[in-house]
Amino acid sequence: MMNKHFQSLPKIALIEFDQSHAECLYSQILFLQDHYQITVFLNKKSPEDLTNIPNITLITLDLDNKKTNQIVKNYLIKEKINKVVFNSAERKIYKFLLLFLFNKQISFWGILHNPNRLKKSLKQKYISFKLKGYFVLSDFVKQNITKEKLTKTPIKSIYTIFFKKENILEKIIKLQNETWIVIPGKVESYRRDYQFLLQLNIPQNIKFIILGNINTPEGIQFKDKVHKLGVSSNFILFESYIQNDVFNQYIENADFILPLIHPNNPFFNKYIKNKITGTYNWAYAFKKTMLLEQSFSSIDEFKETSNFYDIKSKNQIFNSIKEPKKEYTSDKWNFKHQQNTYLNFIKTQ
Repeated sequence: MMNKHFQSLPKIALIEFDQSHAECLYSQILFLQDHYQITVFLNKKSPEDLTNIPNITLITLDLDNKKTNQIVKNYLIKEKINKVVFNSAERKIYKFLLLFLFNKQISFWGILHNPNRLKKSLKQKYISFKLKGYFVLSDFVKQNITKEKLTKTPIKSIYTIFFKKENILEKIIKLQNETWIVIPGKVESYRRDYQFLLQLNIPQNIKFIILGNINTPEGIQFKDKVHKLGVSSNFILFESYIQNDVFNQYIENADFILPLIHPNNPFFNKYIKNKITGTYNWAYAFKKTMLLEQSFSSIDEFKETSNFYDIKSKNQIFNSIKEPKKEYTSDKWNFKHQQNTYLNFIKTQ
């Protein structure tokens, strides 16, 4: 039950029709919760757990139900919610927005995760027409969209790098002489260059932590190669789902975060211009130094947050961990700065 203070606040809805990117919702809830009555529409297949968050209304969506779009529209109108932020302002919201073709009572914003859609998608052009503004998840993404003049819709960069603090159920142990290099996510070769790790001469005190369930076909293959090379002691692998409190502890205790994005990655050109990986956000959230391939060294954001290595010199990555760790000095890493950026954008557009 909301108290009288929250009942007096204006209303806003956050909508996530898709299964991915829901990790961006919690930061937005934090930005909004003292200023709006929040209704969150979340795909029931999403892995994100938003239960037990006070002063929000959580509604799960069944996207197999063809009437879902109309149900959401009816709810917005009935509850007189006149501001909506789409957590993924792409693809699946197109048909939903068609229901508002002549409706000007509700204002829409959304997070754009794949700016390439602005170049060629007619559906995205309609989405851009209906939105008051796009959020993107990095300054360098905004700069490149603006530079290429991909849309006339106003754009603002935000950092959704604030996560729920979990109760620690099991404390992890890190030996004093160990250096932990954490790679969040399960093994997916189209995302990260895991073969690079298998070509290194790894010092004894280095631990590469693959922070995802290794029990996938690619993961098992990678584990077998690690075993055959005799470097199992240099890796920490997980054979089941990693609980949030354990995941967060490994990030918190990491010395470095390693995205493993290299020029041989099929999405490399996107990552260096207009796409981010969630690995960045984990580094930013815990203010950890990233280890990035030198191609990223020209981007201001990474100059502040990362040390760089050349993949052509296979073991140079170990020189980069000897460099001083980065200090996050910019105001943009602070919660209040991001909250004000977010709130001002949805007020003024």
